[in-house]
Amino acid sequence: MEYLAPSLGIVLGLGGLLAWQGFRVIVDKQQSLEARRKAMWKLNGGLALAAISMAGITFIAPNS
Repeated sequence: MEYLAPSLGIVLGLGGLLAWQGFRVIVDKQQSLEARRKAMWKLNGGLALAAISMAGITFIAPNS
């Protein structure tokens, strides 16, 4: 059984979840400025994971 494509799909989901968590904190005006700045790491990390996963699905998984 091939595990590459499902693994990249899981990474895509985790990246989306991480980005969503960061985005929620950033737009919440009740959060402190420090918490909102830390949430940028979650947002950027989630977007990076999603981008890497999409590139992997597009370029690596079809060749497997």
